[in-house]
Amino acid sequence: MARLLKSGEIRKFNAFEDVKAFIGDMEARYNWVEMLTSATSYIGLEDNPICVQQVMDTNGNYDPEVSPDTVVEEMNGTKLSVQIIINGKPVTYPVADTAYGQCFKRLGADCSVLTGLKDSRNYREVYPTDKASILNTLAAYATGSNVSQILVFDEEVRANLSSDYTYVPYSGLLETALEEIQNTAEFVQMENATVDYEYMTADFSFFDSEISANLESAFNKVGVKSEIEAYVSIASSNVGSQAATIYPFVKAGGVKYMIGFPIKMNHTGDASIQKFGENIKQIFTSFSDFEAKLDALENIKILNPADCLYNIGKKMQIAEKPLRNAYEDLDNDKGFQCTGVDIYLRLFDLVNSLGLSDISLMQKSEVLAQCCMNGIERFDMPIIK
Repeated sequence: MARLLKSGEIRKFNAFEDVKAFIGDMEARYNWVEMLTSATSYIGLEDNPICVQQVMDTNGNYDPEVSPDTVVEEMNGTKLSVQIIINGKPVTYPVADTAYGQCFKRLGADCSVLTGLKDSRNYREVYPTDKASILNTLAAYATGSNVSQILVFDEEVRANLSSDYTYVPYSGLLETALEEIQNTAEFVQMENATVDYEYMTADFSFFDSEISANLESAFNKVGVKSEIEAYVSIASSNVGSQAATIYPFVKAGGVKYMIGFPIKMNHTGDASIQKFGENIKQIFTSFSDFEAKLDALENIKILNPADCLYNIGKKMQIAEKPLRNAYEDLDNDKGFQCTGVDIYLRLFDLVNSLGLSDISLMQKSEVLAQCCMNGIERFDMPIIK
Protein backbone atom coordinates (compact mmCIF):
# COMPACT_ATOMS: atom_id res chain seq x y z
CA MET A 1 0.00 0.00 0.00
CA ALA A 2 1.43 3.39 -1.00
CA ARG A 3 2.31 5.78 1.80
CA LEU A 4 -0.10 8.65 2.40
CA LEU A 5 2.71 11.11 3.10
CA LYS A 6 6.28 11.45 1.99
CA SER A 7 9.01 12.13 4.51
CA GLY A 8 8.81 15.79 5.54
CA GLU A 9 5.68 16.39 3.44
CA ILE A 10 3.03 18.82 4.67
CA ARG A 11 -0.40 18.46 3.08
CA LYS A 12 -2.42 21.66 2.83
CA PHE A 13 -6.20 21.86 2.43
CA ASN A 14 -8.71 24.65 1.86
CA ALA A 15 -11.94 22.64 2.04
CA PHE A 16 -13.26 20.98 5.18
CA GLU A 17 -14.47 17.87 3.37
CA ASP A 18 -11.06 17.35 1.74
CA VAL A 19 -9.08 17.43 4.98
CA LYS A 20 -11.73 15.34 6.71
CA ALA A 21 -11.42 12.66 3.99
CA PHE A 22 -7.61 12.68 4.17
CA ILE A 23 -7.57 12.39 7.94
CA GLY A 24 -10.11 9.58 7.68
CA ASP A 25 -7.67 7.71 5.43
CA MET A 26 -4.88 8.31 7.96
CA GLU A 27 -6.85 7.08 10.94
CA ALA A 28 -8.04 4.00 9.07
CA ARG A 29 -4.38 3.01 8.66
CA TYR A 30 -3.33 3.70 12.24
CA ASN A 31 -2.37 0.61 14.21
CA TRP A 32 -1.98 1.28 17.93
CA VAL A 33 -0.10 -1.55 19.63
CA GLU A 34 0.01 -1.85 23.42
CA MET A 35 2.85 -3.95 24.76
CA LEU A 36 5.40 -4.28 27.53
CA THR A 37 8.24 -1.81 27.03
CA SER A 38 10.67 -4.56 28.01
CA ALA A 39 9.54 -6.64 25.00
CA THR A 40 10.77 -4.11 22.42
CA SER A 41 13.92 -5.09 20.54
CA TYR A 42 16.04 -2.62 18.58
CA ILE A 43 18.15 -3.05 15.43
CA GLY A 44 20.73 -0.53 14.23
CA LEU A 45 20.56 0.53 10.59
CA GLU A 46 24.00 1.16 9.13
CA ASP A 47 24.08 3.48 6.12
CA ASN A 48 24.28 0.76 3.47
CA PRO A 49 21.52 1.35 0.89
CA ILE A 50 23.05 -0.94 -1.73
CA CYS A 51 22.56 -3.92 0.59
CA VAL A 52 19.16 -2.88 1.96
CA GLN A 53 17.37 -6.08 0.92
CA GLN A 54 20.08 -8.18 2.52
CA VAL A 55 19.84 -6.07 5.68
CA MET A 56 16.07 -6.65 5.82
CA ASP A 57 16.41 -10.37 5.15
CA THR A 58 19.18 -10.81 7.71
CA ASN A 59 17.36 -9.01 10.50
CA GLY A 60 14.09 -10.64 9.49
CA ASN A 61 10.48 -10.10 10.55
CA TYR A 62 10.04 -6.82 8.67
CA ASP A 63 6.38 -6.22 7.92
CA PRO A 64 5.80 -7.07 4.22
CA GLU A 65 4.32 -3.57 3.85
CA VAL A 66 7.70 -2.00 4.69
CA SER A 67 9.47 -1.11 1.46
CA PRO A 68 13.26 -1.06 1.02
CA ASP A 69 12.96 2.66 0.21
CA THR A 70 11.55 3.33 3.68
CA VAL A 71 14.39 1.40 5.32
CA VAL A 72 16.93 3.34 3.24
CA GLU A 73 15.25 6.56 4.33
CA GLU A 74 15.92 5.70 7.96
CA MET A 75 19.45 4.50 7.19
CA ASN A 76 19.97 8.20 6.47
CA GLY A 77 17.63 9.32 9.26
CA THR A 78 17.18 7.75 12.68
CA LYS A 79 19.37 4.70 11.80
CA LEU A 80 17.12 2.53 13.92
CA SER A 81 14.45 -0.16 13.59
CA VAL A 82 12.36 -1.75 16.33
CA GLN A 83 10.79 -5.17 16.65
CA ILE A 84 7.41 -5.17 18.39
CA ILE A 85 4.83 -7.83 19.14
CA ILE A 86 1.60 -7.79 17.10
CA ASN A 87 -0.95 -10.55 17.66
CA GLY A 88 1.69 -12.56 19.45
CA LYS A 89 4.25 -12.37 16.63
CA PRO A 90 7.41 -10.24 16.30
CA VAL A 91 7.22 -7.63 13.53
CA THR A 92 9.94 -5.12 12.63
CA TYR A 93 9.54 -1.50 11.48
CA PRO A 94 11.93 1.40 10.95
CA VAL A 95 11.70 4.06 13.66
CA ALA A 96 10.50 7.44 12.34
CA ASP A 97 11.90 10.73 13.61
CA THR A 98 8.67 11.45 15.52
CA ALA A 99 9.21 8.30 17.64
CA TYR A 100 13.00 8.31 17.85
CA GLY A 101 13.47 10.31 21.06
CA GLN A 102 10.44 8.61 22.61
CA CYS A 103 12.08 5.18 22.26
CA PHE A 104 14.95 6.37 24.45
CA LYS A 105 12.64 8.14 26.87
CA ARG A 106 10.53 5.02 27.40
CA LEU A 107 13.71 3.28 28.58
CA GLY A 108 15.02 6.12 30.74
CA ALA A 109 17.76 7.25 28.36
CA ASP A 110 16.41 10.53 27.02
CA CYS A 111 19.65 12.49 26.76
CA SER A 112 21.31 14.40 23.92
CA VAL A 113 24.39 12.15 23.99
CA LEU A 114 22.24 9.24 22.77
CA THR A 115 19.46 10.95 20.84
CA GLY A 116 21.57 13.29 18.69
CA LEU A 117 21.31 12.49 14.98
CA LYS A 118 24.47 14.30 13.95
CA ASP A 119 27.81 15.26 15.42
CA SER A 120 27.80 18.29 17.71
CA ARG A 121 30.52 20.39 19.24
CA ASN A 122 30.53 18.26 22.37
CA TYR A 123 29.52 14.78 21.19
CA ARG A 124 29.79 12.48 18.19
CA GLU A 125 26.68 10.69 16.99
CA VAL A 126 26.40 7.23 18.54
CA TYR A 127 26.85 4.42 16.00
CA PRO A 128 23.62 2.62 15.00
CA THR A 129 24.71 -0.73 16.44
CA ASP A 130 25.68 0.96 19.70
CA LYS A 131 22.33 2.75 19.91
CA ALA A 132 20.49 -0.54 19.45
CA SER A 133 22.73 -2.30 21.97
CA ILE A 134 22.15 0.40 24.61
CA LEU A 135 18.37 0.31 24.10
CA ASN A 136 18.23 -3.48 24.22
CA THR A 137 20.31 -3.53 27.41
CA LEU A 138 17.96 -1.02 29.05
CA ALA A 139 14.91 -2.96 27.84
CA ALA A 140 16.25 -6.05 29.58
CA TYR A 141 16.11 -4.16 32.88
CA ALA A 142 12.66 -2.60 32.34
CA THR A 143 10.03 -3.86 34.77
CA GLY A 144 7.17 -5.93 33.43
CA SER A 145 4.59 -3.33 34.47
CA ASN A 146 6.06 -0.68 32.13
CA VAL A 147 3.66 -0.56 29.16
CA SER A 148 4.08 1.39 25.90
CA GLN A 149 1.53 2.50 23.31
CA ILE A 150 3.16 2.25 19.90
CA LEU A 151 1.72 3.78 16.72
CA VAL A 152 2.48 2.03 13.42
CA PHE A 153 1.57 4.08 10.36
CA ASP A 154 2.90 4.43 6.81
CA GLU A 155 5.44 1.60 7.19
CA GLU A 156 7.10 2.98 10.33
CA VAL A 157 6.75 3.27 14.08
CA ARG A 158 5.64 6.88 14.42
CA ALA A 159 5.08 7.12 18.20
CA ASN A 160 6.20 5.25 21.30
CA LEU A 161 4.22 6.67 24.20
CA SER A 162 3.48 5.76 27.80
CA SER A 163 0.32 4.04 28.98
CA ASP A 164 -0.87 7.46 30.25
CA TYR A 165 -1.34 8.70 26.68
CA THR A 166 -4.96 9.17 25.56
CA TYR A 167 -5.57 9.04 21.82
CA VAL A 168 -8.03 11.71 20.65
CA PRO A 169 -8.51 11.44 16.86
CA TYR A 170 -7.99 14.42 14.58
CA SER A 171 -11.29 13.75 12.81
CA GLY A 172 -13.26 14.22 16.03
CA LEU A 173 -11.41 17.43 16.88
CA LEU A 174 -12.12 18.93 13.46
CA GLU A 175 -15.81 18.06 13.47
CA THR A 176 -16.29 19.26 17.04
CA ALA A 177 -14.51 22.55 16.37
CA LEU A 178 -16.76 23.29 13.38
CA GLU A 179 -19.90 22.28 15.26
CA GLU A 180 -19.18 24.34 18.40
CA ILE A 181 -18.17 27.46 16.47
CA GLN A 182 -21.36 27.16 14.40
CA ASN A 183 -23.33 27.04 17.66
CA THR A 184 -21.89 30.44 18.69
CA ALA A 185 -21.22 32.38 15.50
CA GLU A 186 -23.51 33.60 12.75
CA PHE A 187 -21.15 32.28 10.08
CA VAL A 188 -18.11 29.97 10.11
CA GLN A 189 -15.77 28.62 7.47
CA MET A 190 -12.63 26.52 7.58
CA GLU A 191 -10.02 28.63 5.79
CA ASN A 192 -7.15 26.16 5.68
CA ALA A 193 -5.71 23.07 7.33
CA THR A 194 -2.34 21.34 7.35
CA VAL A 195 -1.45 17.75 8.13
CA ASP A 196 1.92 16.05 8.42
CA TYR A 197 3.29 13.13 10.40
CA GLU A 198 3.56 15.19 13.56
CA TYR A 199 0.76 17.80 13.62
CA MET A 200 -2.68 18.74 12.42
CA THR A 201 -3.73 22.41 12.33
CA ALA A 202 -6.86 24.17 11.10
CA ASP A 203 -8.04 27.78 10.94
CA PHE A 204 -11.76 28.56 11.22
CA SER A 205 -12.83 32.13 10.42
CA PHE A 206 -16.14 33.19 11.89
CA PHE A 207 -18.45 36.19 12.07
CA ASP A 208 -20.43 37.30 15.07
CA SER A 209 -21.75 40.86 14.97
CA GLU A 210 -21.12 41.65 18.65
CA ILE A 211 -17.63 40.13 18.70
CA SER A 212 -16.69 41.85 15.43
CA ALA A 213 -17.85 45.23 16.72
CA ASN A 214 -15.79 44.83 19.90
CA LEU A 215 -12.68 43.76 18.01
CA GLU A 216 -12.98 46.61 15.53
CA SER A 217 -13.33 49.11 18.36
CA ALA A 218 -10.28 47.68 20.15
CA PHE A 219 -8.01 47.77 17.09
CA ASN A 220 -9.24 51.16 15.89
CA LYS A 221 -8.23 52.72 19.21
CA VAL A 222 -4.62 51.68 18.66
CA GLY A 223 -4.49 52.75 15.01
CA VAL A 224 -5.18 49.42 13.27
CA LYS A 225 -8.06 50.27 10.95
CA SER A 226 -7.96 47.34 8.51
CA GLU A 227 -10.81 44.91 8.03
CA ILE A 228 -11.02 42.56 11.00
CA GLU A 229 -11.49 38.78 10.74
CA ALA A 230 -11.90 36.58 13.83
CA TYR A 231 -10.39 33.09 13.88
CA VAL A 232 -10.42 30.03 16.09
CA SER A 233 -7.38 27.93 15.27
CA ILE A 234 -6.75 24.42 16.49
CA ALA A 235 -3.67 22.21 16.61
CA SER A 236 -3.04 18.71 17.86
CA SER A 237 -0.59 15.84 17.54
CA ASN A 238 -1.23 12.13 17.50
CA VAL A 239 2.43 11.41 18.19
CA GLY A 240 2.66 13.18 21.54
CA SER A 241 4.24 16.45 20.35
CA GLN A 242 1.32 18.81 20.98
CA ALA A 243 -1.72 19.00 23.24
CA ALA A 244 -5.08 19.51 21.58
CA THR A 245 -4.88 23.30 21.64
CA ILE A 246 -7.33 26.07 20.72
CA TYR A 247 -6.02 29.52 19.83
CA PRO A 248 -7.94 32.83 19.55
CA PHE A 249 -6.68 34.87 16.58
CA VAL A 250 -7.66 38.02 14.72
CA LYS A 251 -6.42 38.86 11.24
CA ALA A 252 -6.06 42.55 10.42
CA GLY A 253 -4.20 43.93 7.43
CA GLY A 254 -2.79 40.51 6.61
CA VAL A 255 -1.32 40.05 10.10
CA LYS A 256 -2.59 37.38 12.50
CA TYR A 257 -2.66 38.54 16.12
CA MET A 258 -3.21 36.18 19.02
CA ILE A 259 -5.62 38.06 21.24
CA GLY A 260 -5.61 35.90 24.35
CA PHE A 261 -4.26 32.71 25.80
CA PRO A 262 -4.79 29.28 24.22
CA ILE A 263 -6.71 26.51 25.94
CA LYS A 264 -4.92 23.16 26.03
CA MET A 265 -6.13 19.64 26.56
CA ASN A 266 -3.24 17.27 27.21
CA HIS A 267 -3.52 13.77 25.76
CA THR A 268 -3.77 12.14 29.17
CA GLY A 269 -6.39 10.95 31.63
CA ASP A 270 -9.86 12.26 30.82
CA ALA A 271 -8.97 13.87 27.48
CA SER A 272 -11.91 13.44 25.13
CA ILE A 273 -13.78 14.97 22.21
CA GLN A 274 -16.45 16.17 24.66
CA LYS A 275 -13.87 17.98 26.80
CA PHE A 276 -12.38 19.57 23.69
CA GLY A 277 -15.84 20.83 22.74
CA GLU A 278 -16.20 22.48 26.14
CA ASN A 279 -12.84 24.19 25.58
CA ILE A 280 -14.04 25.56 22.22
CA LYS A 281 -16.96 27.21 24.02
CA GLN A 282 -14.60 28.80 26.55
CA ILE A 283 -12.24 30.28 23.94
CA PHE A 284 -14.84 32.89 22.95
CA THR A 285 -14.23 34.76 26.21
CA SER A 286 -10.84 35.78 24.73
CA PHE A 287 -12.65 37.75 22.03
CA SER A 288 -14.94 39.57 24.48
CA ASP A 289 -12.05 40.31 26.87
CA PHE A 290 -9.59 41.53 24.25
CA GLU A 291 -10.44 45.25 24.34
CA ALA A 292 -9.73 45.36 28.08
CA LYS A 293 -6.39 43.55 27.55
CA LEU A 294 -5.41 45.97 24.79
CA ASP A 295 -6.39 48.96 26.94
CA ALA A 296 -4.20 47.62 29.74
CA LEU A 297 -1.25 47.25 27.35
CA GLU A 298 -1.79 50.78 26.06
CA ASN A 299 -1.48 52.08 29.62
CA ILE A 300 1.91 50.42 30.20
CA LYS A 301 4.83 52.72 29.41
CA ILE A 302 7.90 50.99 28.02
CA LEU A 303 11.12 52.87 28.78
CA ASN A 304 13.46 50.63 26.73
CA PRO A 305 11.37 49.94 23.61
CA ALA A 306 13.88 48.25 21.33
CA ASP A 307 15.42 46.27 24.19
CA CYS A 308 11.99 45.12 25.37
CA LEU A 309 11.12 43.93 21.85
CA TYR A 310 14.47 42.15 21.56
CA ASN A 311 14.11 40.40 24.93
CA ILE A 312 10.67 39.04 24.05
CA GLY A 313 11.90 38.05 20.59
CA LYS A 314 14.70 36.00 22.16
CA LYS A 315 12.13 34.33 24.42
CA MET A 316 10.22 33.44 21.24
CA GLN A 317 13.44 32.03 19.74
CA ILE A 318 13.34 34.30 16.70
CA ALA A 319 16.49 34.21 14.57
CA GLU A 320 19.03 36.93 15.29
CA LYS A 321 19.04 38.71 11.91
CA PRO A 322 15.28 39.49 11.61
CA LEU A 323 15.11 40.25 15.32
CA ARG A 324 18.05 42.67 15.09
CA ASN A 325 16.40 44.39 12.11
CA ALA A 326 13.17 44.82 14.07
CA TYR A 327 15.19 46.13 17.01
CA GLU A 328 16.82 48.80 14.86
CA ASP A 329 13.52 49.81 13.23
CA LEU A 330 11.81 50.31 16.58
CA ASP A 331 14.84 52.09 18.00
CA ASN A 332 14.69 54.57 15.13
CA ASP A 333 10.94 55.09 15.49
CA LYS A 334 10.50 55.07 19.26
CA GLY A 335 13.93 55.17 20.83
CA PHE A 336 12.97 56.54 24.23
CA GLN A 337 9.44 55.49 25.10
CA CYS A 338 6.43 53.59 23.76
CA THR A 339 3.51 51.60 25.12
CA GLY A 340 3.01 47.87 25.54
CA VAL A 341 0.70 47.94 22.52
CA ASP A 342 3.54 49.17 20.29
CA ILE A 343 5.64 46.15 21.30
CA TYR A 344 2.69 43.78 20.82
CA LEU A 345 1.90 45.08 17.32
CA ARG A 346 5.53 45.23 16.17
CA LEU A 347 6.26 41.68 17.31
CA PHE A 348 3.24 40.30 15.49
CA ASP A 349 4.32 42.17 12.35
CA LEU A 350 7.70 40.46 12.74
CA VAL A 351 6.49 36.93 13.44
CA ASN A 352 4.04 37.07 10.53
CA SER A 353 6.85 38.10 8.17
CA LEU A 354 9.03 35.06 8.88
CA GLY A 355 7.27 32.56 6.61
CA LEU A 356 6.70 30.10 9.45
CA SER A 357 4.71 26.89 9.24
CA ASP A 358 1.21 27.08 10.71
CA ILE A 359 2.20 25.21 13.86
CA SER A 360 5.33 27.34 14.38
CA LEU A 361 3.30 30.54 13.94
CA MET A 362 0.82 29.33 16.55
CA GLN A 363 3.52 28.35 19.02
CA LYS A 364 5.53 31.56 18.69
CA SER A 365 2.36 33.64 18.85
CA GLU A 366 1.46 31.90 22.09
CA VAL A 367 4.78 32.88 23.68
CA LEU A 368 4.39 36.43 22.36
CA ALA A 369 0.89 36.82 23.82
CA GLN A 370 1.98 35.38 27.17
CA CYS A 371 4.96 37.76 27.36
CA CYS A 372 2.97 40.86 26.42
CA MET A 373 -0.26 40.23 28.30
CA ASN A 374 1.17 38.61 31.39
CA GLY A 375 3.76 41.07 32.69
CA ILE A 376 5.45 42.79 29.75
CA GLU A 377 7.26 45.06 32.24
CA ARG A 378 9.69 42.28 33.15
CA PHE A 379 11.17 42.50 29.63
CA ASP A 380 11.56 46.30 29.79
CA MET A 381 15.28 46.37 30.54
CA PRO A 382 18.56 46.50 28.65
CA ILE A 383 19.06 43.49 26.41
CA ILE A 384 19.24 40.25 28.38
CA LYS A 385 22.39 38.48 27.25
